[in-house]
Amino acid sequence: MDQARLAHKFREQQAFAAGYSPLYERLFGVVAGWLDAPGAANDPLVQWLLHAGRQRHTLDVTLLLAAGLHRAVLAGKSSAAGLAAYYSTAGHYQSPDDPGFAATLRQAILANREELAAFIGAARVQTNETGRGLCWLLPLLATGWPAAFHRAQHSNAPVCLFPANLPGELPDFLRQIPAEPPHPVVIYNTYMTTYLDDKGLALGKHIGDWAATQPRPVLWLQWEPPRDGRQPPEMGWCTWTADRWQGRERRHWSLGWVHPHGQAAELETELGSFGDG
Repeated sequence: MDQARLAHKFREQQAFAAGYSPLYERLFGVVAGWLDAPGAANDPLVQWLLHAGRQRHTLDVTLLLAAGLHRAVLAGKSSAAGLAAYYSTAGHYQSPDDPGFAATLRQAILANREELAAFIGAARVQTNETGRGLCWLLPLLATGWPAAFHRAQHSNAPVCLFPANLPGELPDFLRQIPAEPPHPVVIYNTYMTTYLDDKGLALGKHIGDWAATQPRPVLWLQWEPPRDGRQPPEMGWCTWTADRWQGRERRHWSLGWVHPHGQAAELETELGSFGDG
């Protein structure tokens, strides 16, 4: 793994976390500092991290190191007890601006390096911020389908899980959606296409082919990194798009830009006018 590229990715993560997660802003910044410090190639921790992440993308390494440390903290491991003082999820809150944070972080990483290396080497990156539900919730409220939303809100039906490898198995997933009752169907994805081999190019065809056979409206909403060369207003923000089918008729909207966790957005299309379409 290239040391300079990994340091750059940690710096990007530091900038991304700025303003909403002081702990992770500091954590990513400290690790980036170790990676690009003079003589870093001789630092045992740097050597360990480069080896642990040698078969992963740099983005994966940044996220999995942070996730692995949080995992150790939540497990109550004594080897992460010092670091736990900085995590509100562990019932504490000591400011990461504390002068001792960097030394505590280094000690926790080295003390858990075998478990962390295994985690970085094999775990999958997945984030589940509940704010991402705004991707579908706000546009749905503008569709003029209040009855459909009311039924979903009050349904006692269990959540059905359908494991699928995307994009190839998406048609199988769509075919198992019950035809009755003929309620509108809402499909959404947030920051998923980055992890697909084709970056999500096949999703639209699969969904469109299926939607054209449906006697009900189909709404597809996405928060995904831009693929058309446009630059977001803030680093890391996603495009917010909507596609709506009624039979073979398809309409597309670019709703705006959104922070991938749903914390802020800049709308380009009024949701009311979207609902009129």
